[in-house]
Amino acid sequence: MVDKDYVDYNSEYYESNKKAISEQRKNKYKEDKEYREKCKDRALKRYKDTYKRKRKRIPKPKRQEKQLLNTKVGTRVFYTIGEFAYRIDRSTHTINSWLIKGILPPHYATPKGPNRWFSARFIDMVGGVVEKFNQQRISDIVALKDELHETYYNWLKKGGDGL
Repeated sequence: MVDKDYVDYNSEYYESNKKAISEQRKNKYKEDKEYREKCKDRALKRYKDTYKRKRKRIPKPKRQEKQLLNTKVGTRVFYTIGEFAYRIDRSTHTINSWLIKGILPPHYATPKGPNRWFSARFIDMVGGVVEKFNQQRISDIVALKDELHETYYNWLKKGGDGL
């Protein structure tokens, strides 16, 4: 058990010497690389433990919904938004949100009914860009949109899917 007088003394000492202690820490942080790395690791751990919630793994759709559609360049396999979301490890809500906000290029087919069908090649292209942003820890949604659209238009110039 900690002695109350001991705690009071330390609190009083810290309050009276706060500036000097703070300056010592700042100087040590600037000069000592090992100490600096230790502080950064501790801060990152604290951040992960308290603020950053773990993303839930997107459940695989109960059945793989796919459809063969005839396109300008032949028959292609198309997937539903659930399969699209699963393949790039995002929720269907996120995909819908990206489509509404214009972050994703409108590259889908609607042959019959309200369903949107996405080609496997388009899903792979989007997944590559999203994975690149994950690896670089970029969270700027405008930069993601710009990168997706640039990659998409370059992809279309090279042949795309021929929708």
